[in-house]
Amino acid sequence: MDEATLKSAYDSMASTYASLYEDGSQASYFFQARKARVLELLVHEHGGMLLDVGCGPGMMAVPCIELGYDFFGVDLSEGMIAECVRRHAGNERAHFAIGRAQTLQFPSALFDAVLCMGVLEYTSEADASRDLFEIARVLRPGGLLVLSCLNRHSPFWQLQRILHSKPAQHMLSIVGEAPAGLPVRFMTERQIRSALSLTPLAVESVGYFAFDLLPSRIYNHFPRRSLQVSRTLEHLNHGRARRLGLAFLVAARKRFMS
Repeated sequence: MDEATLKSAYDSMASTYASLYEDGSQASYFFQARKARVLELLVHEHGGMLLDVGCGPGMMAVPCIELGYDFFGVDLSEGMIAECVRRHAGNERAHFAIGRAQTLQFPSALFDAVLCMGVLEYTSEADASRDLFEIARVLRPGGLLVLSCLNRHSPFWQLQRILHSKPAQHMLSIVGEAPAGLPVRFMTERQIRSALSLTPLAVESVGYFAFDLLPSRIYNHFPRRSLQVSRTLEHLNHGRARRLGLAFLVAARKRFMS
């Protein structure tokens, strides 16, 4: 995708994007489910320095700092970084800068953990590979990458495409994962495992989240009941029905090189 288009889209919604985490909407459910799964992975680590690639308005900063991390966030959008600085002014453990996943302006092996959420869906397969190698470069050996991908097998996305007669990639605005109209890329677990196998990163676990099975039309009429259904299904994140989730998280650790 053209970076200028992507940057412009996120700049335009920087001041309101954080509200998507808190407004009780489908987007809020998606983001809160993702946040919960990420923190479940990080709580078993030992703190240190953490980089959030594509940090948006910095919603992961406070919970990560509370887990013992010094938080560094980078984002392509100047508007998002300005919002991060505004929201976290005075927090000496929160640091933000404009940056791209393919050219991270940090020394090698600096970070104990890296988050990369809502990023790869805007990249081509070749660009995603370069992103992963660059992330691996800034991770210390033994460091953890937590990566989110949109699930190509999700019946929700397939149903949205049928009901709205539009390509599924244009429906991500429903859960706030993309501004309306921006094309995105869906992936499978097999694809991301294959991509990571070519890097110094070894997959430790894959867990799915956001089990939103009801079409948006039903949600709009019965939002409270729809959210109840989705939250009840969150326990499926590692079971046989896990691929019903809208997205999945991959935890991968950088190998120690001999």
